[in-house]
Amino acid sequence: MTEVLMTSAGIEIYKDKKINEISGGTKRKLSLIISICSFPDYLILDEPSAGMDPFTRRPEALSDKMAVLVNGKLVCIDTPKNIKMKHNNMYILEVFTDHPEQFESLFIMEKNIFGLWPEENYELESSLHHQKYFVKMRFENIANVFYWMEYSKDIGLSKKYLKSKL
Repeated sequence: MTEVLMTSAGIEIYKDKKINEISGGTKRKLSLIISICSFPDYLILDEPSAGMDPFTRRPEALSDKMAVLVNGKLVCIDTPKNIKMKHNNMYILEVFTDHPEQFESLFIMEKNIFGLWPEENYELESSLHHQKYFVKMRFENIANVFYWMEYSKDIGLSKKYLKSKL
């Protein structure tokens, strides 16, 4: 059983190593395997992904159900995917354009495609033909983004765009 768990955690290559010879993320995975070996009915983990590589930090890779505590109070129990969809309102909009200043002026400032209030803001990573906006946005404004992005393509101000949830 231990071999199967080590393989599923991707740490089988460390089976002959001493604990002081492995990384912090690998130690975390090993601690989890040790916990699972006792066949507990429930396993409560506090920040189980700390120190792990980005791929294994993904909640979907760690469990099929999660609980969220805020100030010691249980606020949610659900699958990682559902929690992310319901409670994360951070989005990324990537725009490929030859006219980044015009795009910014017309769609972000004038049209306010994100539906931001004056005190709300966004982050921007910009390169020559690529704008990447990180924005906290309300769900009801998503259709607005698609509408204006399609319009920006129609008038030739953007070549393509990608929208995703952070």
